[in-house]
Amino acid sequence: PVDQGTIMSILDAARLAPSANNSQIWRFFIIRDDAGLRRAATLAVKPVFRAPIRS
Repeated sequence: PVDQGTIMSILDAARLAPSANNSQIWRFFIIRDDAGLRRAATLAVKPVFRAPIRS
């Protein structure tokens, strides 16, 4: 496991990193257990199946 201080340092570094057009649209997810990982995987895959298909 990664301690809370390390997680916060990583998030601060990411938050201060440059973004396209300085848009700074940050979304961070901290996954702490297998159940959270399964949930994140499910949520990440769903948009792919809903994406429009061009022919």
